[in-house]
Amino acid sequence: MLTLELRQIVHPDDLAPALAALGEAGSAQEARQVETRFLRSEDRPVWTTSNVTPLGDGSGHLLIVIADLTARRQAERALHHSEERFRQFGDATGDVLWIRDAATLRLEYASAAFDHVYDMPAAHALGQSNLRKWARMVLPEDRGGLFDAIRSACGGANVTWEFRIRSGSDGRTRWLRDTIFPMIDDRGQVVRLGGISENITDAKASAERLRILVAELQHRTRNLLGVVRSLSQRTLHGSNSLVEFGQRFDDRLGALARVNSLLSRLEDGDRITFDALVQAEIDALTVPREYAQGRIALTGPRNIRLRSGTVQTFALALHELFHNAAKHGALSQDSGRLKICWRLEPGRGSVSRLYIDWLESGVTMPPADGLPRRSGYGLELLEHALPYQLSAETSFELLPDGVRNIIVLPVSA
Repeated sequence: MLTLELRQIVHPDDLAPALAALGEAGSAQEARQVETRFLRSEDRPVWTTSNVTPLGDGSGHLLIVIADLTARRQAERALHHSEERFRQFGDATGDVLWIRDAATLRLEYASAAFDHVYDMPAAHALGQSNLRKWARMVLPEDRGGLFDAIRSACGGANVTWEFRIRSGSDGRTRWLRDTIFPMIDDRGQVVRLGGISENITDAKASAERLRILVAELQHRTRNLLGVVRSLSQRTLHGSNSLVEFGQRFDDRLGALARVNSLLSRLEDGDRITFDALVQAEIDALTVPREYAQGRIALTGPRNIRLRSGTVQTFALALHELFHNAAKHGALSQDSGRLKICWRLEPGRGSVSRLYIDWLESGVTMPPADGLPRRSGYGLELLEHALPYQLSAETSFELLPDGVRNIIVLPVSA
C-alpha cells in the first residue's frame, strides 16, 4: 500500500471527490469526510467512509481513518430493492395498502389505489395523525366499528371489518373491507399498523342481487307448486279416465312450462309481455299453423308488461281459452274466426289495466239444450281464479255464432 498512488486504489468515479476532500482538509485545516470505493484485485470494490483530519503540527500531514461500509451498503441496496418491489406491488394492486404509526396513528404510507378507493388524494392523508378527520368519510353508523378495529389492532389482534364511506365527488356510498394487522418490533411491541382496504361495493351489490333472486326463485317455486297441485286436482276431478287425465294434465303442464321458460329468460327487472304470452300459446296449438294463422287476428299494442307473480295463473287461463277454441270453437270449424283485441287503460292511481276482448265468431253453435254445462277448469279460472288472485274483472257471453270473453287485468307499471 505504501508504494501505491491514490488513483491506483480508489475507484475512478470516486477519485475526484477523494482528492477534493484531501485538498480541502489540508488547505482549510478542517476535518472532511468522503465516501469512496477502494479497488481490490481479487474482489469487488470495498465501500468505505474516510474521515480526513489535519494533524495541526505544521507538517501538512493528514490523519485518515477508514471504515468499511460494504456490509451497510449491501444492506441498504437490499432494502432499496425490497422497498421498490413493495412499491411496485402496491402500485399494481387495486386494493389500498397502508401503514400507520401505532402511537400517533399518523398515516406513513398509502399505495396508489388510495385515490381511487377513497376518492381522496393520498397526499392529503399522508402525515395526518388525526384519525377522526379521516373517519368523517365513514358513515356515522359505522364509525364505532372503525375505532374498535383500530383499538383491537393496537392490542395485537388481526381485524377484518366492513364499513361504508361517502364518496366526495358524487356522494355515493361505497362499501370497503379493511384487514388490519399489527407490525411488531424485536421487543414484541406494536409499533405500526398495516392494512389492506378493498372496495367491495360491486361484490355487495352482486350479493344483494343474488339474495333477491333466490328469494324470487323460492317465491316462484312455492307459487308453481301450488299451481301444479291445484292443476292436478282440478284436472283429475274433470276427467273420466286416467288416459283423459294424462292428456289434459300434460297439456296444461306444457302451458306452465312455456310461461316458466319465458320467465327464466328474462333479464333483471324485465317482465313477460302480453303479446309474447299470446304468441307462445298460438305456437303451441295442435292445429296446423297455416290453419290457425288464417283464422286468428291480433290487434293491440306490443310490450305490455305483466306482473311476474301472477303471470302463471293468467297463462293457464289463456291456454284454456285457446284449447277450447281449438276443440269446440272458432279454431275447430272452417268458418270460425278468432279475434283478440287489447288495449291499455288508465286505472286507479298509478296502476294501469289491460283490457282484453276475446271474440270467437263464425261458429255453428249447437241448440240451446245441447250447449255444454257452464263448468270446467277454464271457466273456473276466468270467473274465480283471475278475479280472486289477480284482481281482474271478467265476463263471459254466448253469442249466436260464438263466444265473447272480456278480461280487464291490472298490469305492471
